[in-house]
Amino acid sequence: MLKHLRLLCFLFTSLWIIGCNQTLSSPTPTPTKTPLSDVSPATAHARATPTPEHLLESTPTPSTVAAYELRLEKLEMRATWLDSDDTYLYWTSPDRFDWESGDHLDGKIYRYPLAGGEIVKVVETKYLEGTVGADAPAFSIDWMVFVDRHFWNLYSPYILYAYNLRSGALIELFSDPRPQALPPAYALAGEWVAWTTLVESHKDGCSADSVLVLQNIASGERRELDRICIDDNYMWKAISGIGMTEQYIVVEQQIADSQGGGHFIHLFDRQSGQRRRLSEGYGRMPAINGDWVAWRDMRALDDADGVTIALNLKTGERKEIPYPTSPDEKYPYLRIDEPYIVGNRWLYWDVMGDIFLPVYDLTTDKMYMVRSTPLSPYHVGLGSAWHLSERLIAWSLDRYEHGFGRLVESTLHWRTGPDLLTLLESLTR
Repeated sequence: MLKHLRLLCFLFTSLWIIGCNQTLSSPTPTPTKTPLSDVSPATAHARATPTPEHLLESTPTPSTVAAYELRLEKLEMRATWLDSDDTYLYWTSPDRFDWESGDHLDGKIYRYPLAGGEIVKVVETKYLEGTVGADAPAFSIDWMVFVDRHFWNLYSPYILYAYNLRSGALIELFSDPRPQALPPAYALAGEWVAWTTLVESHKDGCSADSVLVLQNIASGERRELDRICIDDNYMWKAISGIGMTEQYIVVEQQIADSQGGGHFIHLFDRQSGQRRRLSEGYGRMPAINGDWVAWRDMRALDDADGVTIALNLKTGERKEIPYPTSPDEKYPYLRIDEPYIVGNRWLYWDVMGDIFLPVYDLTTDKMYMVRSTPLSPYHVGLGSAWHLSERLIAWSLDRYEHGFGRLVESTLHWRTGPDLLTLLESLTR
């Protein structure tokens, strides 16, 4: 998922030059709770069947692993990102113009029950040319948090929403109507959301304040953990810049160029309020799960040699994981992005549409390389999106005419099993 990360590499510098000339207004934090009125079965044809063996190049699937596929035949349901709570698959479709039909298609989030059933449209953008899929939603057991914003612009009005996965209630957590608003980075644990963005400064003459906020979805309680004027100081990074558990928040800090520049990972203890810096160099894109924190150590967003650092907060163990290498000479370069941690043991990366997914075992230091396979030798699968849980691996494939022509269909694939180790061993050679 590119998620505009390359644009953000010059974000802070731009704010120093341009932001001082803009008047920022503080968004009005007025949470509202309304029933979700537009939950309806989608019209796309779909089927969940055991996946034919030729669709995945792997060793034979053990009897304990079940394999499925879901074929999406409507182009407006193109899968660009997906997630699951082991009950439903969720995915997003981007806001875009369909050149074949001439229709303008709004961004939406869909879900499908793993046990079988109908595809349901959960939410859709409230904006003209808006999207609810450019930034990946965050999930807990009961909640999904996502941003609705303009599809084409990095700076745009936005609404931060929470959707209750059980009741269907949709809650507006925070909104910023300014044309130059910067959509937030956000993370979710239980019913608490942590997010960071830029708001009007409390200091006269300051171009903007960077805030780190902790908010309870149910009660509306909101606390600012940090607020700083960005001029000659730092900012808390937006987009892929935050992670959270019930105890900790990790967030990426970007230092002003006038102060030497650089990116650092900070850890906030939610109970004690204490804060400490974890990284020593160029820490970007933090992730946290259980006892482990991980981040990319890289000077620039296109740094192909940047290692991934994994730190155990309980034991102090620190690992430096080299950039994964491709096992196939036909695909020599893996394009990894931000890391994710699953089950206090497994580390994987957003691979930005690559057909390979590297998964690292933090316990044994073994790297697994899972491969998605194009649906046909005459068509190329692009835009693979992956999700792992402790008992599920899911991915999407987009099929195009002649490799890079018209999008024909998208297909979701998933494997379920007793544990992630069994699944990985069944999908790697």
